[in-house]
Amino acid sequence: MQSIDVNEALGKKLMIVSLRRFSVAKREELYIRGLLPGKMLQLVQISPMGDPLIIRVDQQKFAMNCDTWAQLDLEEIPTC
Repeated sequence: MQSIDVNEALGKKLMIVSLRRFSVAKREELYIRGLLPGKMLQLVQISPMGDPLIIRVDQQKFAMNCDTWAQLDLEEIPTC
């Protein structure tokens, strides 16, 4: 799996496949925010200068920097 480009991901529903590229400490931080393998997320906003990104997981929104986004293993959820 690989990361999905920010510009292609805007507004799409994505599934987190893996967090294996992160250190254990960073994984724990992401787990606390609800970013777990198998969870759905959506990129809802890109800041004017490109960083940070605003993502939605469940019904929560939070900021994420582009470096973190680039390390996520994501898969697009097909729409019917």
